[in-house]
Amino acid sequence: MSAHHLAAAASSRVLIVGSGLTGALTAYHVRKALRDRAHIDVADMARGAGGRASTTRYEGGGGSTRANTGAQYMSVCSREARDLLEAVCASNGTTTCALDRVEAPAPRTTHFRLAENDAYTHYLPRDGTNSVVKQFLYAGAPDSVSFGARLQRVAADAEGRLRPVFDRGSGGDASYDAVVLAMPPKDILKFFDRAGPDDDRQSQAALHRRTNRGARTTTLPSGCGPVTLQGDVVGALRSASYVGRYSLALWFGDGEAAFVEALVDAWRPGASDDVLDAVVGQPGNVVVAQTTVAFWRRVSGDGPGGRKRGRGGRAARGGVRGL
Repeated sequence: MSAHHLAAAASSRVLIVGSGLTGALTAYHVRKALRDRAHIDVADMARGAGGRASTTRYEGGGGSTRANTGAQYMSVCSREARDLLEAVCASNGTTTCALDRVEAPAPRTTHFRLAENDAYTHYLPRDGTNSVVKQFLYAGAPDSVSFGARLQRVAADAEGRLRPVFDRGSGGDASYDAVVLAMPPKDILKFFDRAGPDDDRQSQAALHRRTNRGARTTTLPSGCGPVTLQGDVVGALRSASYVGRYSLALWFGDGEAAFVEALVDAWRPGASDDVLDAVVGQPGNVVVAQTTVAFWRRVSGDGPGGRKRGRGGRAARGGVRGL
């Protein structure tokens, strides 16, 4: 169903798979456009909302210390985006999300393609970058949010309504007028019938299949058939290419603030360093180190010089998180 038909319908059931910033913004804008004429469900295989705006928490010393291991800031390059961010963070109808404007972001933490770096305004959310994702998600007032829900297939019934198939965390016989897949393009391919390889080095879903145990559900609901993507859609999804980095968060004690400051000040990005790309100090005596794209390619096996991993091999250990 097209966006026009959704807007014209008396009521619509919409499923959003993915609760990163794209999924959260989708929920927000669908609710704003359709109001109470939309039933919105959100599902994600992760344990919580955030996606690439990942925030890790360390519980200790009588409190919680946060570390942004994904996006370091929320950055916008238009007045409309800035006004929307500030308005929703001021209140989503229930909660607020405090933002601090950052005039000088840490070196090598901003990588943009829509505009030059100096066109952007940067914000550091006090409760972590994923707090902004949650703010937009719940501003969309979804009727349900399911975490740990792993989508396996998208089918269609005889009336053309979409039937998602989950292997855990969600399910039932719910059908939808629209299913929005808010995830990396190459992850989308595995949910549909199409020609070509099932595994892609840049697919996060393929990575999970290689590193996690568990059977993949392929049985379609009774009375439903597979959904086939058109060739031009498959080509567009396969043509997308992106890069990643690894991130490591280090927490230091209250008496080590001077050491943390010296550590961050001492590091300088250099062309000769093919492992570390950024070292960032964060509130609470936290240091986050992020690798170069070249290092990610070598470890993940993506691109020239990458080593191939055997079945079950992991890209990184010891608290390193792939972005």
